[in-house]
Amino acid sequence: MAELLPEIQRNTPWIDARYSNQVRRYNQGVENGTIDATEQEKLKKADAGFKGQLYGAKTDDGLIDLQERIGLHKTLNRTSAMIFKFKHDTDPVPET
Repeated sequence: MAELLPEIQRNTPWIDARYSNQVRRYNQGVENGTIDATEQEKLKKADAGFKGQLYGAKTDDGLIDLQERIGLHKTLNRTSAMIFKFKHDTDPVPET
């Protein structure tokens, strides 16, 4: 049983699920035109930062400790707020 514990701590199912949901929301905003090109660049930059943070957390000692998880969730919270703001701002939606 003790051998399974490190493997469990390497997995990040909640973080992976949140990230997948944010990618879905981002794609939806791009498709319907509520996220413009400038906003896409900002979100891509935030995404690259998150991926680097996640990679660093997983490779430093192979485990995701509590502080790293908190940091990852805070980053996802900021990105989620950005997506919401960009999707609901008052920029005119281009007509198709």
